[in-house]
Amino acid sequence: MTRRRTFGGSPRRRRGAAAVAALAVLGGFALAVGRLPRPPGAAPGGAGRQVSTARRLALVAETVALTGGETGWATLPAGPFWRVVRTTDGGRSWRDVTPVGAATDGGLDLSAITPAVAAVAYRPDGYARRSAFAVTEDAGARWTVGVLPGAAAGPASMAVLGGDRLLAILGGGRVVVSRDGGASWSPLHLPRGHGLPCRPLTVRFGPRAAGWIGAACRGRAAVWATTDAGASWRLEPLPLEVATRTRSTTSVPQPLTTGAIVATALASGTGGQQLTVLRWGGGRWRRAGAVRLARGPVVSAAAGAQVWAASLGGGVDRLSLERSRDGGARWRQVATTIPSAETAALSVAASGLGLLVGEGDHQPRLWRSGRVAAWRSQPFVLKGIRIPPYGQA
Repeated sequence: MTRRRTFGGSPRRRRGAAAVAALAVLGGFALAVGRLPRPPGAAPGGAGRQVSTARRLALVAETVALTGGETGWATLPAGPFWRVVRTTDGGRSWRDVTPVGAATDGGLDLSAITPAVAAVAYRPDGYARRSAFAVTEDAGARWTVGVLPGAAAGPASMAVLGGDRLLAILGGGRVVVSRDGGASWSPLHLPRGHGLPCRPLTVRFGPRAAGWIGAACRGRAAVWATTDAGASWRLEPLPLEVATRTRSTTSVPQPLTTGAIVATALASGTGGQQLTVLRWGGGRWRRAGAVRLARGPVVSAAAGAQVWAASLGGGVDRLSLERSRDGGARWRQVATTIPSAETAALSVAASGLGLLVGEGDHQPRLWRSGRVAAWRSQPFVLKGIRIPPYGQA
């Protein structure tokens, strides 16, 4: 048995074999090289022939999430590796809270859960087939570590339920739960039905033991929901009909300050992609409104009474945002000076504060707005940079 380690704090209680593997991966020991050999990979923010690969990685690995007021989290490339950073002033400055000890050149998947709680999963790189992960419950001062029984599904694919209870969605749609902080995992079999072939993608828990799992389905849209902190789940079809062979991707629902609970469903069709907002009320889901966006990756965010959406495709030079002030019922297009090729992630706060993150000249760039029509570009101002952050000195 080996002690499970908390970075930035004292050793914690003993864990099993998964904890030993976690220390091997995240502690920077030579043993990690023997277990997880890593051939040369593309470096985020690199140059030359690696640029296109780095850009593809940035589109799926760069994330930004405001989790309350002006507090938020982001992942961004820094040199050949990645950092986890946190802001308490709406993006004016960021503090480096990257878990110490592991190479991150495969990218990081961030699950920003509350202002103080977040989880990151390390994308397997080279010959690795499992994702190491790290969880903080004190705003990044300390991280506890472990290894998932497979590769993480992507951003927002982990949930921290408290009391050493974790839930993770793995590649291929497998869902696993742990009741001992990640030392051991067991499969969670979600209910099927309604003739819906659905695959879990993302997870979020809200107040009063409510939680949701967003899904990719064919021929319909749906989410899984729980009201007992994940003890039982049900599959809820959403009122959005799509072509039988067309995939609809549904975000995890989230409460707005208006009292409504909204989810967004993205379906591809002729002429682009349609983003539909759905609201929960009176015991059922209803369609709030829809907006058609250009073809290509689409990012969306909701907070307060606002829903924003941005299309990263369409071949246009400047990014245009679609904004709804009434929970998705009516939409208005907002022109920006932001290069569309840069944008990788979008977040919005209930106050109307917006953050966009992307790559400018192959370096991370932040766009910040107090008002949706007045975006300003600024560099990431990092405080407390951890050198060396990855245990490779």
